[in-house]
Amino acid sequence: MEVSAEIRLKLQDLNVLKADALTNTISYGEVYKIIAHEVALSQDQLLEYLGVRIVEALRDRFAEKFSSLTLSIKKIALPINGTNALVKIFLLTVPNRKVTGWVGFLGDKQVVRCVDRLLDLPNAEFVVSTPDNPERALPADKLYGIFQANQKIKQNHVLYKIPDPSSLFNGILANPDAEMIYIATGSFYFINQVKSQWEQYRFK
Repeated sequence: MEVSAEIRLKLQDLNVLKADALTNTISYGEVYKIIAHEVALSQDQLLEYLGVRIVEALRDRFAEKFSSLTLSIKKIALPINGTNALVKIFLLTVPNRKVTGWVGFLGDKQVVRCVDRLLDLPNAEFVVSTPDNPERALPADKLYGIFQANQKIKQNHVLYKIPDPSSLFNGILANPDAEMIYIATGSFYFINQVKSQWEQYRFK
């Protein structure tokens, strides 16, 4: 995520500005810390809402010092970039290892392109599921259909679907396989769910 802020200072007395003291202006280091703090805490579904929180935080801290504020937020980590990197790493480092990919996407992402790239993993099985985001999640049934419709799918690609990630680790407990590499990919909502389940499973 890329965030930039353009802040116009209020006109001040020249003698005050000549004092060259941070107390008379805005510390851009502090601006950076405020923005970084809000982004780190963000679980917002909309970038617009994150923007509102950043603007409010800056206004609360510096309202008496600036006359206008323009904020720009750009999402630069597209899902297909992460998927490309993931597949490339596997093909370069462990091309013959068995892989189980747990996959879940939000419906507004580049799902078809990501699925197409994931199917370049030759010895992979995929477990598709629905992220816990009722308004934006791509249902497991639809994701399953996207996998099935892709011409790259082969006999050695095994495909399963489950309604939600809560039962992902039941399969590991029932059929442990020391040679299998497990990955979670897709939307951050889904990956965070898997991480939470993994923490519960790891400490059993």
